[in-house]
Amino acid sequence: MDYPRNRGGREVVFFVILSLVSTSFPVSGASPFKREHLHPLQPSRWTAPPGTAEDVEPPSSQQRRHLSSEVTSKLTLAILFDEVVLDELSSTSEPIFKAFVARAAGTEPEDVTVDRFKVYEIPNQQPRRGSLLVTTTIQWGPDDPLGTKAQAFLDVLYGDPASLFPEEAVFSGYPISLAARTVQGFIAGVPVDSATSPPPPLPACFDGTSPTDDICPPCPEGYHGDGMECFLCSLSVRISSSTAVEVAGSAGLRRTMRRSEANQVFATLEGLNDPACINTQGTTFAWRAVNGAGAEVPLDQAANQAETLTLGFPKSSLTVLDTYHVFITAALRGNADVASEDSIEFEVVLLPVEVRISNGNVLMGADNLLRLDATPSYDPNSEAAELAFRWECQRRDGGVCTDSTGGPLTAEMTGPTVQTSLQGSTSGLEYVWECLVESRTAQYTLAASASTNITVASGVLPTVSMLAPRSLKPNANDKLTLLSQVTSASSAGAALLWEVEVLGGGCGPLNLSEVADTPLTQADLVVRAGSLEAGGMYLFRLTAEDESGAAYGELELEVNLAPSGGTITASLQQGVVLDTRFTFMAPDWVDVDTPLQYQFLYQVVGKTQNSFLTNYKSLTAPDFAFTTVMPEAGLEAHGRAVTVKVQVKDVYGGIGHASTNISVFPVATASPAETQEYAASYLAYSEANLANGDVDGALHYIIGVATLFNTEPASSRSAMPLTEVDPTNTTMEEDAAVLAERQAQRGAALGMLVQVHDMLPADDASVERLAATTAEVVATPAEVPATSISSGIQLLSDVVATTQGGADAQLHGSGRDSVCAGLSGLATAAALQPNVTMDGAAEAAAAAVVVMEQVGASSLEVGTAAPSASPPSPRVHPRCPLMVCPISSFLRLHKPSAAESSAAQMRVTLDQAESSTARMRVTLDQAESSAARMRVTLD
Repeated sequence: MDYPRNRGGREVVFFVILSLVSTSFPVSGASPFKREHLHPLQPSRWTAPPGTAEDVEPPSSQQRRHLSSEVTSKLTLAILFDEVVLDELSSTSEPIFKAFVARAAGTEPEDVTVDRFKVYEIPNQQPRRGSLLVTTTIQWGPDDPLGTKAQAFLDVLYGDPASLFPEEAVFSGYPISLAARTVQGFIAGVPVDSATSPPPPLPACFDGTSPTDDICPPCPEGYHGDGMECFLCSLSVRISSSTAVEVAGSAGLRRTMRRSEANQVFATLEGLNDPACINTQGTTFAWRAVNGAGAEVPLDQAANQAETLTLGFPKSSLTVLDTYHVFITAALRGNADVASEDSIEFEVVLLPVEVRISNGNVLMGADNLLRLDATPSYDPNSEAAELAFRWECQRRDGGVCTDSTGGPLTAEMTGPTVQTSLQGSTSGLEYVWECLVESRTAQYTLAASASTNITVASGVLPTVSMLAPRSLKPNANDKLTLLSQVTSASSAGAALLWEVEVLGGGCGPLNLSEVADTPLTQADLVVRAGSLEAGGMYLFRLTAEDESGAAYGELELEVNLAPSGGTITASLQQGVVLDTRFTFMAPDWVDVDTPLQYQFLYQVVGKTQNSFLTNYKSLTAPDFAFTTVMPEAGLEAHGRAVTVKVQVKDVYGGIGHASTNISVFPVATASPAETQEYAASYLAYSEANLANGDVDGALHYIIGVATLFNTEPASSRSAMPLTEVDPTNTTMEEDAAVLAERQAQRGAALGMLVQVHDMLPADDASVERLAATTAEVVATPAEVPATSISSGIQLLSDVVATTQGGADAQLHGSGRDSVCAGLSGLATAAALQPNVTMDGAAEAAAAAVVVMEQVGASSLEVGTAAPSASPPSPRVHPRCPLMVCPISSFLRLHKPSAAESSAAQMRVTLDQAESSTARMRVTLDQAESSAARMRVTLD
């Protein structure tokens, strides 16, 4: 249905509201004709003021005589001008209108007030057109005690309303017709007789129907209204940032992306144009892309998150030297006509070929074979490119490269590897070997080269081959692993020793023995994270020595310099959890290895765990701002302080840090019922955020629900066995009701986490955020519903699966702990369910074991979630003291028996077999008492 924006063409509709103002009206000390009791667009209806009887008798004749000298008549009009050319309106339109009305009413302009002068514009009209609503009040002074002028003006309204506006006025061309209901009220104390004024027809609602009790039905999805009419809303979506880098060119700035990196385009839903717009079903998002030839680029949700606000292009999915035009369309689910689109264009630049040489930079013997290998070289622009290799050899003394016999080199010099002997000398001859690599495709030909130094001594020496590392520009906060191969002709082998020389970068001396995680006398070297200095240049050397002499291999590394120079500031210094919106700004970060990406985290002061506010994303100048609510409040013992951190990452993974402190106060809950109300509102906000694409906001409110429940002081609910409720025990009934509601709310939160998993990109932050939030939601197993256990275990299994098989996402220590804690809570919840079956408990336990095997932990312990008085050990999840991961070679599910009751007691034990082909044997021992004991053993 098309909802009209006007009625009846170019006409002006009057709604006349007549009221009497008296300085001493005897009913409750107030006049019943206050304007705020009347809807400006509704026909007049006498309404008693709040706190008075509905039917108030009009003044008696004695009262009227007493008031005759004090009575002042007043009319209130609501006038709607339709099809107004809005450009004709100006700042003088309102005073002109007042002058017209005052002249027609026989009063002065100062006695006329314009309470409302509002324009409703019809979108996409040229010239601009719309409706003008004017609400005006006419006041007659004491010189009209009998209401003669007021009555005369009323007669004009009914007789010749068009005469109010002369033709030359700015409102000319808009004929006036009176469409008011019967006037009810008083003029000079005399009620207007409704029988003498037949009621005119009511104005129609937006859908063509008449109002019921002066009320029109609500506007449909995608509309907002003023009570009588509905207006189509407008939506705004904007591409806010991307991983594209702006590069200056002959045609100005252009956006470029690298095929070798995972790229993203970020959009922001700026929302609807009016808070009154109806949107109960949320917003859909659809990305599409076309290349430079105009062909559609396939996008889908699984690979690109093409139905969210963040579009992702996995590594190597773009085509170099091509231009991409990317569009996002946002539309209301309930009204596809309310939609918005934005776009961005970028090109994929050509990157140089990466030439890597293994086994170079060595001291070797003349009787040894040189084996140089450039196989690790690659073209980051295309996996299908054909690489051509050519080797060249030069002696530093200007001589000719010869083999150990002094003859010309006969080795194949056009393949990825070269193997030959070289002439040596007692003092050592120095050679420079250069490898030139050419990459050819139909679109381009690229060439690059790298060189390595070889020193050849006389005789036979041990051989040291150092493999090319994954990155020649590692980060200071990463662990460094160097792999080597050593051979020796000696039966006793060669003695090995690692050494390091600091070449530059402002670094001080490095004691390798203090920072190595492996002995310096073995072939492979592992240097602890944080041992190298950002921007430093290091030369690592492995020396091998046997009876014949010493040889070595060397590797020169430049440590990446992380982004620096920036800060983080907060728009507010304090606020309320999940209510106050903080804006965090992180300007002034610089790094040569762009683009930079920003991630915000927080840490409640007094706790050790960092929690994510967002995944890494691009931000825009000049403020580089991010706005959010805070999911957790600070601790009272630490002044409610929360540290908010920003991590800024360059393309090599170097991370710069900055932090600021704010104070976040909790909501005050006076009762379990109030806690439930807050939890319900948080779940509603989370659902609304999910429906409108805000994954971060959804996660924050889910954390809020879990925190509300987990931080409440321990009560009988948290440890209460789910047994029959004694109907005579009111407290137990209340506890059972609260427990049932909490189960429903935790179940709803787990269900939303499943949706969040489908909307987040597969990266480290997503893995840790999902695992940590799941662990929080199931931290009290007794409050986890049975219907959510299997889906919760499957969610954690899916989270772990995103880190398997060489995926980009990694499961780090904190993520492993969270997965373990979540599985512990879910498995315990299975054991705590009423009427639990052997098969159900065993299935949950076995599923948890499977996921733990994926994680790589040997086992986990499951117990109750009762708070612990003693601080947790380092291997205990900080918020789940009894959820230890890993502990030993078994999984134990324990349901505590209820004291002094006949509640069932169950114990499920899973012993992991050492064999890789484990089978499960389940035995059930029926106890003579009413309590049942269950044992599940995995051999």
